[in-house]
Amino acid sequence: MSVAVASPSPPPPPEEIPAASSRSSSTDCDDLPESLPLRRATIDLTPFLVSSRYSRLRLLGRGSCTVVASALDAGPCGADTPPRPVAIKKIPDAGASTGATRRLLREVRILRALSHPHLLPVSDVAASPSHGGAGSGVDMYLVTPLAAGGDLGGVLHDVTAGRRPRLSDATTRRVMGQLLAALASMHAAGIVHRDVKPDNIFLSGGADGVGDVWLGDFGLSRHIAPRRSRGPHCSGASVGGGRGGTRGGKRSWFRPAPKASPITSADDAGLTQGVATRGYRAPELVSPRSRSRYNAGIDLWSAGVVLAEVLLPGARLPGRATKGAPLAGKAPFDAPAWVAKEAAAAGVAPPPADAVHLLGRLLEADPAKRATAAEAAAHPYVAGAVPPLVAAGGGAVDGGAGASLGFAKAARLEPPSGAGRQELARLLWAEVTAFHPELEVERPLLGGGAGGGNRLGALLRRR
Repeated sequence: MSVAVASPSPPPPPEEIPAASSRSSSTDCDDLPESLPLRRATIDLTPFLVSSRYSRLRLLGRGSCTVVASALDAGPCGADTPPRPVAIKKIPDAGASTGATRRLLREVRILRALSHPHLLPVSDVAASPSHGGAGSGVDMYLVTPLAAGGDLGGVLHDVTAGRRPRLSDATTRRVMGQLLAALASMHAAGIVHRDVKPDNIFLSGGADGVGDVWLGDFGLSRHIAPRRSRGPHCSGASVGGGRGGTRGGKRSWFRPAPKASPITSADDAGLTQGVATRGYRAPELVSPRSRSRYNAGIDLWSAGVVLAEVLLPGARLPGRATKGAPLAGKAPFDAPAWVAKEAAAAGVAPPPADAVHLLGRLLEADPAKRATAAEAAAHPYVAGAVPPLVAAGGGAVDGGAGASLGFAKAARLEPPSGAGRQELARLLWAEVTAFHPELEVERPLLGGGAGGGNRLGALLRRR
């Protein structure tokens, strides 16, 4: 789902109705701010209720459970800055279940915590009662910068359709260098993205129509605790151990060695195999023996598939059409042979040798041999694409996730394993009030609906 993609041909703006919220002598909300101006808009039959700082809402796209609109953000009240384009992602009825609340809390915490030039930042988190229900649920809104260049998936689609030329070698090096630097930053803090694909790689635009890269959509991301036996991908995140053991005299790539892990079943609770989009899944995610035990290497495999698509748009990796993961169950991937064959079939010059070497390092079936994010970000093919500090996983100012967040702090981003819906709702509401301290309430909107002692709910009912 694209959460920050600029539509090339946006539809006419919807009707916008400012929601008056001036103080009334009959309300029991005397301790609320003097006003909380709201804006209501209906976008493709979907109601949006957001702060009046956002204007000119337009539909960008839909996902299975979300709706995304573009808007202009005038900034907080009193801000003397020009309006900037943003994307507003609406998650309807976000507190409908414990699982949904847990996933959203994890995503918001990760968005707030990570800091890197090539990770899509969040600028606002807001909530309102769900449309159509008498306070039975809540809609959440996540606001991020708008990617003027769209996403890499759209660019590759246009290339394949002949609507634009292939990305130049310089652009490819920059895109991959920035993507790998972003992954190095996440992995240094023990956070695995788990859904790297072109549709989640957002572009700032520019002279070449691509510009800089933001890795976004952290809906499947999570912190994964390390095991005692640390393989190459375990410096930041690891489940399943390092190089594994042996079975039947053969190497077991994905099975952890016995006695290697101090992690209990509770620590692994919720680690799902249903991650990564079909076609971008690493072999260990589709192997029956290992798909519930994986590490940060799954992101590097996905990045390798992205690199293959950028180098040779329209080419298919072996096994991709029929398997959950390309090359799954196949012989070791021969990157030079595959690139030469596909380039000849397309009638184009083969990519540089260093690009082919990086491709082979990323599409290594054995996760113990696969390049880590830090190794890939330092590969000669992408060297120089980003400043050295950024390439190593650090941020431009504060050191980024790997340096400023740290592995121990990142572990606390994971919601408590035994928390129920009410506790998760309270924690999620704390994330909202971190952006909107004026909405501090005694009871969170996600737990008590819009009635009773909830002062925000009482205010919103007057819209």
